[in-house]
Amino acid sequence: GGGVSILGSTSQGSILLEHVTFSGCNPNPSGGALALSLFQPQVEIVVKECSFLNCSGGALSVELPSTKPKKQILEIQNTLFRDCHTSDGDGGAILFHSNAVPECSSIDCCERNTHFPRYSASATVFVNNSMFDGCHASCETCRGGAVSASGGDWIIQNSVFSNCSSGFLGNCIFASGTTALELHNSYLESSVKSSLNGLIHSVALGGVTVKNHTILVVPESTLPNTLVSIAQGGSFNIEHSVQLRCARGMHLLSPTVVVRTTILPWARSNISDVQYNVCPFLVTKADVSCGICPSGTFSFDEQLNSLDGIVDNCAVCPDNVECIGGSHVLC
Repeated sequence: GGGVSILGSTSQGSILLEHVTFSGCNPNPSGGALALSLFQPQVEIVVKECSFLNCSGGALSVELPSTKPKKQILEIQNTLFRDCHTSDGDGGAILFHSNAVPECSSIDCCERNTHFPRYSASATVFVNNSMFDGCHASCETCRGGAVSASGGDWIIQNSVFSNCSSGFLGNCIFASGTTALELHNSYLESSVKSSLNGLIHSVALGGVTVKNHTILVVPESTLPNTLVSIAQGGSFNIEHSVQLRCARGMHLLSPTVVVRTTILPWARSNISDVQYNVCPFLVTKADVSCGICPSGTFSFDEQLNSLDGIVDNCAVCPDNVECIGGSHVLC
């Protein structure tokens, strides 16, 4: 790593980083600020009240072994990732790898498990009260503007992803391998005006759950925008408390979220260098679009819409005023 590189191979260990600032770090060879490559079957890593500022090559690179049962823990608390970026790899702020092999690998498994094999994640990752601001993975094949996670049960809560982008998939978060992703009371926004990359893109065997008043910001485009895309058969759950935000002068078009599902044929895949059969799986995309408030109406505010129902946030033009649409009002 450009800042600190740590290798470890003992049976167990712990790492605590608290009140540390990494600024302007460059990778060598990966992890602009901090690279952790640990081989202990039991390890706990805590990053608390730290700042990663303008780190190229990503800010934090973590590689953990695949173990069973799950004994690796990564906690990121009250930490700022600002303007962290990579131009030749995944994960503008965090690149994480810790995969577990699915528990079954034959066609019989497909028959027992409707869409995808069961798996046992080897790590748990907690991200709490943290901010990812202006993070991006900019090359044409780069994935995960802020986070690229391959493996682990990820629980992200009370956190903000602002103005993040990727050149390929997952403007905020990209998940692969055996990752399972859960978001609580968080805020996700891309800097891309119109995008099919998705705020979240998952090709992982685990599911994606968005809940507890999380806000998803719709890009400023009248075209359908993919908010969440799942391309490996993992489950997708979105609670009604989740809110969608349109840009100033726009309102959410009906229906709120269009979930499109396609069944792909039985195939082979490769996770953690172990080939195994993947059952016929589903490709799920949650698409949504915002429209400009029409002539005769206006809106000066960003609009929040609950999934419980659409509220027409475009106000009727007052008397003696001309409203030409959007946020434009002529007195």
